[in-house]
Amino acid sequence: MTDVWQPGKTYIPGSIVRPTAVIAPGLTALLNPGFESGDLTGWTVGTGTWAVGGSPYSGSFKVRVTGNGTWTLKNNATSTCFPGQTINANGFARLTNAGTDDQGAEIALYWYDASSTFISQTEGVALTGVGGSYRSITVSGVAPANAASVQLVLGAHVTSGGNIDFDAFTWSSSYSGPPSGLVYKATQAAPGKSGAIEPVWPGNTTTPVTDNQVTWQGVIASQIVWEAIPINQSGATEPVWPTTPGGMIHDGTIDWQGQTKAIHDVNCPHSAVVAIAASKIYAADNDIIRYSATVNPLDWTATNDAGYLPYGLNNYGSNPAAAMGLYRSNLCIFNSEGFQMWQVDEDPANTALLDALPIASTWNTALSPVANDLLFLSSKGVRSVGVAATGVSLESGDVGMPIDALVQPELKLAVTSSVDPIACYVPSQGQYWLAFATQPIPPVPSTRWASALSLQWTNTGNNVTLPFSGTVSGSLLPSVVVSQAQLATLLGAGDSIIGVRAAGTLTVSAFTAGSLTSFHWATNIQSQNTVVGANPITLAATAWDGQGNFSLGASLIAGGTSITFAMSQLDIEIQNSGGGTPGVPGSTVVFVYTLNRLNAPGTWSRYVFPYAIDDFCTLNDILYIRSGDDVLFYDEDALSDYNNDPRSVTFDGVIWWPWLDFNSASVTKRMDGFDVVGVGVPSIQIAYDQSNVSAATIPYTVPADSIPGMMIPMPVMAPSFSVKVTYPGGQKWKLQAINLWFTGMRPES
Repeated sequence: MTDVWQPGKTYIPGSIVRPTAVIAPGLTALLNPGFESGDLTGWTVGTGTWAVGGSPYSGSFKVRVTGNGTWTLKNNATSTCFPGQTINANGFARLTNAGTDDQGAEIALYWYDASSTFISQTEGVALTGVGGSYRSITVSGVAPANAASVQLVLGAHVTSGGNIDFDAFTWSSSYSGPPSGLVYKATQAAPGKSGAIEPVWPGNTTTPVTDNQVTWQGVIASQIVWEAIPINQSGATEPVWPTTPGGMIHDGTIDWQGQTKAIHDVNCPHSAVVAIAASKIYAADNDIIRYSATVNPLDWTATNDAGYLPYGLNNYGSNPAAAMGLYRSNLCIFNSEGFQMWQVDEDPANTALLDALPIASTWNTALSPVANDLLFLSSKGVRSVGVAATGVSLESGDVGMPIDALVQPELKLAVTSSVDPIACYVPSQGQYWLAFATQPIPPVPSTRWASALSLQWTNTGNNVTLPFSGTVSGSLLPSVVVSQAQLATLLGAGDSIIGVRAAGTLTVSAFTAGSLTSFHWATNIQSQNTVVGANPITLAATAWDGQGNFSLGASLIAGGTSITFAMSQLDIEIQNSGGGTPGVPGSTVVFVYTLNRLNAPGTWSRYVFPYAIDDFCTLNDILYIRSGDDVLFYDEDALSDYNNDPRSVTFDGVIWWPWLDFNSASVTKRMDGFDVVGVGVPSIQIAYDQSNVSAATIPYTVPADSIPGMMIPMPVMAPSFSVKVTYPGGQKWKLQAINLWFTGMRPES
């Protein structure tokens, strides 16, 4: 790019510069151009008597000059200009003479240099002749050499008395600028210094200009103009896109082909265990870790760019890689026996194995970088690479050890329910969230018996209602039949018939030995020999094939003259796959580790959400949570879950201390009372039998702050105590201190 001219700089012959400015600025607005302020604000009287009054050209006011002489009125707006810049001004004037040239009105442009010294003026054509009405007056001038600013001036000439009125002034500018590509070349014989003030550049290639010791001559710089011509161009309207992979559509000069979002490179492992580092994607592939080309996750094959880490050939690499995360820009790869730490780089030649340790984790979704560490979930609980790697043990003191007893049952549930725990770091809160979501418990199938005695049954072509009773004769007695449509009236959503039971009374007279009676269900027949007299028969529950009608009857197979048949019970067994015990909604236990001030240990909290958390992420300092089709966000001011939703439910806050013996194990102590300091109204319980956690005082509601006044009395005697503070849902709360008072002892906190 051509250098910009600079003052006091030495330029050798042949140096090329361009002016510091080549575009003229816009003009400063005229002040009070229509005298609408009602006075001469923004104007300075040069000579004559000028006054603002009515009868204007436009608006409410105009200015009038009176008396014989040559008079001037200058607008106080001073506008920057450039040599060669054209200034145009326009206004209106009204003469009051009788037609002679004894009055004249005009406007002029006054030019000034950079030191505000007057250079010259450009006058417009004077308005003369017959007066009586407003007429336009104009001036157009080109800024002379060395011009730096310009002002507008009104002029009047009166020789025979009368008045001249002026109103409504405007001005504008134009600047053609130098020819395209015009720059200036130093043509003096020897090196020389430029002046302190930029010269007035000629707008041509023929006129030289002297700049102290430098002589500049305009030249046209050679230029290459690049023009973009589209190789492919779409059509005027959007095409109808194919919806199947491989489908094609023609669009202008382009042929589009539908493709899936999948990566088709055969070396891409399509693994769920992935990490992004050094502008590459790293993905576990059994005993190797493949990585993509730099800044191109579609390419997993490029020589000397894409490739793989020989994970299985190094210590603790015999099991498949199960989890990956970043520890201070290094890639940590875990499996069921240990982890490897790799230095990764855009250049594969700089990749190196840094360390390998027998510290295992198989929960990929529970890894998360936190501040300058990497937290992961082991079989013992939450651990950090920074501490675990130093101690080479999961048993050494680490951030997650205080909640190991709480995390381990959730781990077992995660294994049995096949729902992986997930983790997320929330930088705006300085928190690591570890969520254990439980699957919804499916409903328990239920069965019930429904009486069918009220149904309409068919017997020899007539509708009858059970209980049915009658006496018939003959060797084969008719059945009673119920249709599927009638059976359906007993069924609800999810219902199906799985059996039937019936009871009746059969009285058989004048029978022959070996007589047989039976109950029928479709083609299933259960039979029983009968004797004279009451003989209730119960038909066992039988699977219904759903075909045909259900028939129930009694038959006299041999001998006899009559039979009495009465049904006192007919029940249909119905099963409902979704009835019975309702399904328990999914819930999520979340452990939150909050970073405290520098070098201070963090603190853990436990939350139970009334829904299954499927995933979460942060965006613009907000934590978003997905549960099924719901997307929720974390709001520290919300006092309920599902806030502003019909499903909204409040939640209690509970602080529960472990057993405290105050350094005197097995010694019975008498607690006289306690003090609480905080915000919100809690209830207090004191547990006093560490072998039975339910042995505690009843919940006692106390004020938020009991320090003013006396302590809250609650006499309890025990070797150890566990304090439970519960803040009911729907309120903001904060617990700052609990003091327990003992006889003969100082307060303990």
